[in-house]
Amino acid sequence: MLKSAIANYANAIKDTYATPIALDRLEPLVCMTVGAGRIKLVNDLYNRICVSTGCADAGKPPTFGMRMEAVTGEFGSGKSHIGYMLKQNLLSVDEEILLAHVQITGAAQFQASISGILRALQLSGQPSFCVNGVELSAYRQLFQWYGGSQQQVFSAVQNLLGNLPERAGRDFAHGILNVSDADASAAALQQFFDAWVTTAETPRQAIEVLLFVLRLFVGVSVCRLVLIVDEFEAIQHLPPEERRGILQSFQDLHDSLSKQDAGSLSSYLVLFATDDWIKQVDMMLPSFGSRNRLRRVTPIPDLGVMDIRALVYKSLYFYMMGDAAARLPTEEQMEAVCQKVIANSGGKRYHLRSIQRDIHDELEMLMSGAFYESAPAPQRKDQP
Repeated sequence: MLKSAIANYANAIKDTYATPIALDRLEPLVCMTVGAGRIKLVNDLYNRICVSTGCADAGKPPTFGMRMEAVTGEFGSGKSHIGYMLKQNLLSVDEEILLAHVQITGAAQFQASISGILRALQLSGQPSFCVNGVELSAYRQLFQWYGGSQQQVFSAVQNLLGNLPERAGRDFAHGILNVSDADASAAALQQFFDAWVTTAETPRQAIEVLLFVLRLFVGVSVCRLVLIVDEFEAIQHLPPEERRGILQSFQDLHDSLSKQDAGSLSSYLVLFATDDWIKQVDMMLPSFGSRNRLRRVTPIPDLGVMDIRALVYKSLYFYMMGDAAARLPTEEQMEAVCQKVIANSGGKRYHLRSIQRDIHDELEMLMSGAFYESAPAPQRKDQP
């Protein structure tokens, strides 16, 4: 499983290798191959989702309703990178899973979060087709499942609208027809999301739109949904009443996905957040917090000394790749780099970003030759 996860993750960024975002994700990918505790966390989380949703040879049918799990770690501990790994691995399973990986940023409004989920919705086994920030692959497949027929799409939309007005259904149907074209544009779907979700007057209205879209997928027998929400702690910067309101809205989303409102769905919601914020959630809204709707809280393990050493050597490989003229450092020089990075990490070995920055700086100096000039020449064994 881990091997395929790493391959899928790497393939997802290789086409944009030269961009800052790709490089930001490539180095932590190396870390995920050496942090034993983090590798186990990804494996365990993936397996729990598969068992709950009844996929990947889990040996049991999907569990109806929604389960929620929080993965906690300090700022810079690598939560986002674990989320990317999990996403790529889930997209590779044989069963059809609806998957969305979003980040809560800015004002962290609940309606904007739901809009982000709908814009990011992907279907496992389908190649990504992203246009202007909207993932269209799942919606294009949805059109094909309804026979590639305008009439069947409009008929399904009208039957599954629920509490939404007919105009909302027509707008969505036009958006689906729009993305089915060879020269697909996301304009119509973007207008739908903006008008009916992002600027919805109440969180409940945004949830209604999400449930409506999910009912369309359930109508073609897609029964698995995984939502990965990163930076969940962004909510803590809002005024107390807004914080509580957003938590209540996530609780309502959980309850809606655990009822027949969305059809027979097996859903799993993963929240990446700081440990401090999850503790605040427990105190602010106990009915949402751990042991209630949030059934499990899993901390990200710290990087140990051996993990840091392995990360230094793995990072060296990236510097050596493709550079035939690069000089291979001596064991003494690499040990010096390891010792310095370990010393700098101090009591904050969980802070992946700081460790990566230190390794980058030390190896940059080493490979540029400055290290060779300043480092003492190794003594021969026969010298005193």
